[in-house]
Amino acid sequence: MLELINKIKFYINKAQDIEIAGYSLKELDSRVTAIPLAAIVTVFLFLVMQALVTSNEYDIGDEGVNINISFLRQLQDTETQTAKKKPNRPEQEQEPDPPDMDIPETPRPEMSAESVTTPEFGGPAFGSFAASTDADVLPIVKVPPQYPRRATQRGIEGWVLVEFTITPSGAVTNPVVVDAEPPGIFNRSALRTIVKWKYKPRILDGKAVPRPGVQHLITYELEDAR
Repeated sequence: MLELINKIKFYINKAQDIEIAGYSLKELDSRVTAIPLAAIVTVFLFLVMQALVTSNEYDIGDEGVNINISFLRQLQDTETQTAKKKPNRPEQEQEPDPPDMDIPETPRPEMSAESVTTPEFGGPAFGSFAASTDADVLPIVKVPPQYPRRATQRGIEGWVLVEFTITPSGAVTNPVVVDAEPPGIFNRSALRTIVKWKYKPRILDGKAVPRPGVQHLITYELEDAR
C-alpha cells in the first residue's frame, strides 16, 4: 500500500515537471487557481462600489431636500423681518375744512291760537280746528287733534260732535261721537284728543261733582282752503 502511494506521488511530481507553452504544470496550477479568485474579488468589489454609489445618491437626495426646506424657511423669516422694519408712513396732511355754505332757512308752518271759544291750530300736520263749548265749561288744558293723513291728502274737511263727562278732578271720561261730517273720517282723531283735555270741575255746595252730557263740536279745516 505504501509502495502504491509512493508511486502516485512520483508520477504527480513528474507530471508537474512537464512544460506546456513554456510553463510547467505547477505554474499553470497556481495561475488557474488565481484567475477564479481574482474574478470573485473583482465581482465583490464591483458590488461594493455599486452599493456605495446607491447609498451616496440616497443620502445626497435627502440632503438636497433638507437644504430646500431650510432655504424656504429662511426666506419666510427674512420676509417677516423685512415687514417689521418697514419705515413709518408719513403723516397725512389734514384736509382743510370745507367752506361754510349759506343754507337758506325753510319757513316753518305757523300755528295760531285765538280765543277760548274758537281756538285754531294751523299747520299742515294738524290743519286747523275749532271747538265750540258752553260759556261756563272752560277747558284748562287743550291738545290740538292730529289731522288725519288720508283727509289731508284728499283735501277733506269736516267736524265731529263729541259728548263726554267731566270728572270731579276735571278729566274727560266716557267720550262718544254724537254726530260727524263726513262720517268716520275724523271720529278717531277727535276721541283721542278730547280725553287729553282738562276742565275746570263743577262745584256744588263747595264740593267738586261730575258733570255729564257735556258736548263739544270740533271742526277740521285745511290751511290751504281758508
